[in-house]
Order: sequence, then C-alpha cells, then structure tokens
Amino acid sequence: RHPRSNAIAVRNAGPLEFPMSDVGVFGGGAEQPSIECLESASTVQGGSLRTYPVGPYVDAVQVLLRSDGLPVNATIEIVQGPNTNRQGIELYTDDGRERPIFYILETPGYGSVVEVRNTGPLEFPIAASVV
Repeated sequence: RHPRSNAIAVRNAGPLEFPMSDVGVFGGGAEQPSIECLESASTVQGGSLRTYPVGPYVDAVQVLLRSDGLPVNATIEIVQGPNTNRQGIELYTDDGRERPIFYILETPGYGSVVEVRNTGPLEFPIAASVV
C-alpha cells in the first residue's frame, strides 16, 4: 500500500456576514466514538435521509459516518422547529472504513432533530450513528 495524505479542506460557503471561527483539527488524543455510538449504526442508502430526534436535555450528540471502504458523501443538518435556520455540514471522505467521519455537535435545545442525508449514489450506502 502506498501512503495517503491526511489533508482536510474547510470552506465556509455561507455569506460574508456569517464567518467561521475556532475551526480545529485534532489528532492523537482526540475524542473517540463511544461504544454506544459504534454499536448503534443504521444504514442510510444513497440519496436518502434519516432523522434522529434529540431529547430536550441533551447538550451535544456524537455523529459517526462510515462505510465498507466506499466513498462517503453526506450532509449533516441540525434543525430546531419549522421556522429556524438550518445548521449544516457537507462531508466527503474517499474511504469510509479507513477514514470514518466523527463529530461531536452541540444541539440548540428543545425540539432539535439531526438529519443525515447520504448525497452519494444508491450504490454507496453509509452506516450512520447519532447518539
């Protein structure tokens, strides 16, 4: 096997009025998915959406996206009620087994829902865990 680079590109696609701050990439001692997160994966077929309601007293959720070595193209959005702005992330990794995607996301409070959309083709299912 030849070595691959581990580069991450971060781009703010929002308007100028909404800058990003404190973007960090951690290695080595970074947070790891909990056992519950690793064991609670559900399949999200290509082109489909799965929603995960969040309890009112939950401050943050773990999100883990992986595959069986296939590319992962996905979006994660946090929604709170029908008339609020969506907060979202577009994600890509070329190998969901070697480089799974893991985030800890703060939730805005009561009525929050985490949406995971597999934007890849039908042939590229992903395993998603939100706990």
